[in-house]
Amino acid sequence: MQKEGYLVVQILSDQLQGTVHLTQCMLHGDDMNADPQKTVFVLFSCETWKQLAMQVGAVVNIHPPWYGIYFRL
Repeated sequence: MQKEGYLVVQILSDQLQGTVHLTQCMLHGDDMNADPQKTVFVLFSCETWKQLAMQVGAVVNIHPPWYGIYFRL
């Protein structure tokens, strides 16, 4: 779900695909409840994945222009 110009997703699964992490994510709505019917695939560079110590289960805020991200566990 898009909230004030950014997306909030929760990482459900992760697969290393060469130089990127292919993640399946669940979109979170305005009330921060996850909608299991709304899943998307998001690519993260290995550098970003490692730098932010991301893992399955993390909730990630993705801000445009889609290179700045913030997350919480």
